[in-house]
This record gives sequence, C-alpha cells and structure tokens, in this order.
Amino acid sequence: MIRVTIGNNLKRNAYNLDPNTTLRSALEQAGIDYTVGMTTLDGSSLGPGELDKTFAEFGFTGEAGHDKCFLLNVVKADNA
Repeated sequence: MIRVTIGNNLKRNAYNLDPNTTLRSALEQAGIDYTVGMTTLDGSSLGPGELDKTFAEFGFTGEAGHDKCFLLNVVKADNA
C-alpha cells in the first residue's frame, strides 16, 4: 500500500491505495474534478495519457522510500 495525499485548492485528504491504482481512478475516488486545472504528481505536471498510468508505473511501489506521494489538481485563476 502507498499513502497518497489527494486534493485541490480547497481540500486535501490522505488515502491508502494499492500501487496498481491508476491516477484517474484515485482522483475519481477522492471526488476531485481533474478536468479543471493542472494535475501534478509530487510537483511534476502530468501530460496527456498519464492519468491512466498506475502509481507503480511512476515508481511508487509501496517499498520504503517509495510509499507516499501527493496527487494534486490546482486551478490557477487570474486576478481581476
């Protein structure tokens, strides 16, 4: 299991997930709308198609040192 902090601008919660979970299903399970904003995994922006990869494919295997990460979707708004 890995410990994933999933969130957006307003809320962040930690979840224990199987490393074979896709990023998209983790976001959906957490109720995060990933269509509005930039999604990052441990601070690195995700490109097209990467939401369907698993945490294990990104190196989060559940082993010591590879057992926690942040999956965030942040909306950047212009100031009026």
